[in-house]
Amino acid sequence: MNEGGDRDKLARGWVWEGQIHDCIHQNHVFRARVTDPDLDPYFLSWTTNTIGGRWAERNGRQSVNLASISLRTVRLMPVVVPAPGAATRLVRHFHDQLRGLDRLQGELESAAKRDRLLRRALLTAAFSGRLTAVESDLDLIEELAGV
Repeated sequence: MNEGGDRDKLARGWVWEGQIHDCIHQNHVFRARVTDPDLDPYFLSWTTNTIGGRWAERNGRQSVNLASISLRTVRLMPVVVPAPGAATRLVRHFHDQLRGLDRLQGELESAAKRDRLLRRALLTAAFSGRLTAVESDLDLIEELAGV
């Protein structure tokens, strides 16, 4: 969780998954551990980054250029603790939704790339006089685009 910086970033953070071996964190990052087995760390992150984030903005301090929040204050942040198992089900659902969004983003990026290639090929064919206004022009354009 962030100790300082922009006011809207106070107490925001995410779950560390050990992506970097022997990684250390800076001193302006609070490390929190979830000790309640019914509280999923991802659920805690999502709630502290939304509801808790607004709470931290109200309870943080502001100097001339830097906002900050103390560990003492962060420990006072209200935490949503759902019924046993509910957080895990919600996290699983959110992760499924995020994977679906990742797939959709990949498909959109592929479609946009294909669109750019086809547009370039269409313009090349049009300006080189190779379009004949018949159905076979589509084959020509796809061949020029390499798709």
